[in-house]
Amino acid sequence: EVKRIFNSYVSMDAKTRSSLAKLGFDLSEDGKHYKAVFQGDGRYTFAISKTSSDHRAGKNVASDINKKLF
Repeated sequence: EVKRIFNSYVSMDAKTRSSLAKLGFDLSEDGKHYKAVFQGDGRYTFAISKTSSDHRAGKNVASDINKKLF
């Protein structure tokens, strides 16, 4: 599911935000990045850029999340 959400990630839209919330992520805005915390546990915090710099940015975020959680 995480891979599907971030497959074509360019910027955080309402659909992406709601999909992450359904999975248990709390989002907050911190400067140039969003901070996603999984189920309120600070050990599982991820930085997501507001605007991606390249075509692989979403895939890299999905990979980081999957490696840390699963």
